[in-house]
Amino acid sequence: MSELELRLQSLGREIAFPETPDLAPAVARGIDRPPARRFWSRRALVVGLAALVVAVGAVLAVPPARSAIFDFFGIGSAEIRIVDELPEVEVVTLDLGQRSSVEAARKLVPGLLEPHLDGLGKPDAVYVQDFQAGTPVTFAWGDPKHPRLMLTQVRGRFYFEKLVHNQQSGFVLTKVNGENAGWIEGAPHVLYYESGRAGGTLPARLAGNTLVWSRGPVTLRLEGQLAREDAERIARTVR
Repeated sequence: MSELELRLQSLGREIAFPETPDLAPAVARGIDRPPARRFWSRRALVVGLAALVVAVGAVLAVPPARSAIFDFFGIGSAEIRIVDELPEVEVVTLDLGQRSSVEAARKLVPGLLEPHLDGLGKPDAVYVQDFQAGTPVTFAWGDPKHPRLMLTQVRGRFYFEKLVHNQQSGFVLTKVNGENAGWIEGAPHVLYYESGRAGGTLPARLAGNTLVWSRGPVTLRLEGQLAREDAERIARTVR
């Protein structure tokens, strides 16, 4: 089953559908109309229903706040939504997956991307979400419980959804190696991290300053207490 099908099934479970109206009178009136008029009415109905589905889907994609969405940005497999209200997120111990090593992660993810900035040093910890090919990998620098810097890369059916408050957090579009990137700073934003596979979801959490960009089929996010210029400098060395 595709990622889209899985997300549509999840969406369908959340929508509270109203009772089906009595359509018989409207159908009877439509039968009596000339064919050309029926054609354009039917086309308008299809367009209207499509617009309704898109609108409902966009609103319900912001769980569970049902916030007004002011803007939407897609960068690789990351979806960034600017909203007027953030959902409540329980503060829990940081969960980045299962502890691993760079060597083991390289075997799981052929072509694993790594930063090569002088002075950054090797990560103090490496995490994978599950031990399957293509699993998301996170490099962490500093205390594993409270790292000062985290670099996560995802590919395939995994994706990020980030909810950013329209007044408390700042969001700007920028570039990394000529590709679109997004920079989020200020108040913490909400990060959802999911996949189409069973067991492929990490708990939602509040996240700090973050740079999101893509390199080919890989989407990356760099999070930490750093300025945008420093984040972009590190990102440019990831290869």
